Amino acid sequence: MPKLCFYFQLHQPYRLADVSVLDVGTDAFSYFDLQQQDDNKKIFMKVAEKSYRPMLSLLLQLTKQYWDFYFTFSISGVFLEQALAYAPDVVDLLQKLSKTGQVEFLAETYYHSLASLYSPKEFAYQVQEHERLLYKHLNIRPSAFRNTELIFSNEIAQLVEDMGYVGMLTEGVDRYLWGRKRTVPYAAKTKDRLPVLLKHAQLSDDV
Repeated sequence: MPKLCFYFQLHQPYRLADVSVLDVGTDAFSYFDLQQQDDNKKIFMKVAEKSYRPMLSLLLQLTKQYWDFYFTFSISGVFLEQALAYAPDVVDLLQKLSKTGQVEFLAETYYHSLASLYSPKEFAYQVQEHERLLYKHLNIRPSAFRNTELIFSNEIAQLVEDMGYVGMLTEGVDRYLWGRKRTVPYAAKTKDRLPVLLKHAQLSDDV
């Protein structure tokens, strides 16, 4: 039977206020307002009811039923912030899952941001803040990394390796694979040849 490596992403952004470029720099300018805060809560609660609670409960049940069932979570910092504020029971489920020993949590940028593309310093800061949040609330320290939208370059991989992570996930892009398989591990062109696992887009879409 083929072995599958499952990873599930949990992210929920903050909605921005409806502003124009003419508002920037004025005393009244703000990226957020009370309307967006209310929308954030409503949307998170709706998705928690339809998706987060039932899926996390199912996964917890499967870990109890099958001792050899393992999987991975990628959880953004802003998701965990909102879960703590609006649906603490979702955090409780994540804590229970983390205690099973059958779940790996990936490191990533705190804000699900594109910091890796424009500032190595900001990128490292957000990754460190994300790791602190996971340790504070889930008592785990990630050993592998997933960048926002699986963005990858060898330069980013070197930054990830320098931060001490032992592996990285990225997208399996056909124009770079040249017919090679998505289902085998690769190595980045970094000092220590950081291991890289590829997402199988077709299988993911099927699931």
